[in-house]
Amino acid sequence: MNKKLATVLAATCVLGATTAFAANPFSDVQPSDWAYQAVEQLADEGIIIGYPDGTFGGERNITRYEMAQMVARAMAHEDMANAEQQAQINRLANEFANELNSLGVRVTNLENRLGNVTIKGDARVRWADEHDKDAFDMRARLNFNAKVAKNTSVGARLTTDNFGFDSGKDAKLTVDRLYVQHKVGDLGLTGGRYSETLGQTGYWYDDAVDGVKLAYNNGDFKAVAGYGHLKGIKVGTRTLDLAKAAKTTADAYTASLKAAKLAVDAYTANPTPENEKAKYKALQEVQRAKDARLAPAAALKTVEAGVPVLAGTTHDMEATYAQLAYTGKNFSLNGVYIAPNGQYVNADLLDSVWGAGAAFKADFVKLSGDYFSVQGKGSRPDADFWVARADFGNLSSKQGTWNLYVDYVDAEKYSYLGGTGSLRSTGLLDDVKGWGVGGAFMVADNTKLEALRTFNSEYQNGTDKEERTVVQLVYKF
Repeated sequence: MNKKLATVLAATCVLGATTAFAANPFSDVQPSDWAYQAVEQLADEGIIIGYPDGTFGGERNITRYEMAQMVARAMAHEDMANAEQQAQINRLANEFANELNSLGVRVTNLENRLGNVTIKGDARVRWADEHDKDAFDMRARLNFNAKVAKNTSVGARLTTDNFGFDSGKDAKLTVDRLYVQHKVGDLGLTGGRYSETLGQTGYWYDDAVDGVKLAYNNGDFKAVAGYGHLKGIKVGTRTLDLAKAAKTTADAYTASLKAAKLAVDAYTANPTPENEKAKYKALQEVQRAKDARLAPAAALKTVEAGVPVLAGTTHDMEATYAQLAYTGKNFSLNGVYIAPNGQYVNADLLDSVWGAGAAFKADFVKLSGDYFSVQGKGSRPDADFWVARADFGNLSSKQGTWNLYVDYVDAEKYSYLGGTGSLRSTGLLDDVKGWGVGGAFMVADNTKLEALRTFNSEYQNGTDKEERTVVQLVYKF
């Protein structure tokens, strides 16, 4: 038997000789052959299949394409290998990369592996026009994932801000994801700074969370419970119309004083038990209205003086959140609940957020939508956020695939808190209603050209709002 061939085959064996082997898988391989056990194991695991006449052909020289086929089969079993065995497979994949590419197997030039570390990334060049100003900038990101134990992995992402061209800035590199994930069956525990999408479309929130979450996912049903800081959500002074809140609470206090005076006068003129009860109720309402007007009135004074208010600055929203979802072949449904908490919860005047979303997909069409209700307390009003979207096409990572979409957003003022995966800007996701059209085309494998244009956008009071145009080229590797 060709010794070089048998040595390479034995190195490719990644599953460990722990199962019973089929007896004499090939007619020309005998138990007395020195590489019999390795060949037998590889055949049992489906990595080698031999020739149609039932022989192994160990005396002949192997071709590179035959070896590439065996490496491809080994790659299919890679998740069952330990770190050392994965590194061995990856070295073979590098050696036979051209042949594997010819066979249509994705290898290191698209999904780089260094030992047990996976590296992926993307680079973006973007042009955007909004408020009669256009900007031309770039961004690059690198994702790292390392398997540190059988069920445990560590993830990280390095990203630049938007730099170059019209931004006038040099690239600033930050770590915007860093987390540990441990999985046991359908359960997963994640801690650190990880990505989270709330809803079906990602328009309302698709950003980072500094916290911890426990997730159950069996492929059809998903349940998530988490706690942490939602990094994309900034709450504080910018979320409140302080002048309006101050006036509303001041007017309520004035009205309560008038009502109390009438009740006191009525009791003085006719001191009946009923009038006495009405008097004390009116006086209690005066005290409640007096307390309610203090916070917005004080905040307004500090804003007018140029001093940030409500905990000193805007900040990430600290919250407990939960998500329940069902994903079927053509239909998916999910619900979201967020309970703000932490030291700033009273200053933010936020009670809770809840939402629901659904999506339907058939052939080249996908319909999706989300509804979120931001519940305020005190002088903060409740606000609703709606988005609906229709996609058409077969977009994938392959050259020539495409999609077109149309969306509609109807968002009351203060209903959008921040953090989105859409091409719309913050200004076109809050206090707005209007349409958008967009699409993407894969100009080459893993290279996407996409665009968005909003139209008929207006504030909730009916006045026109500036539109946005975006064109960007994104390369993923």
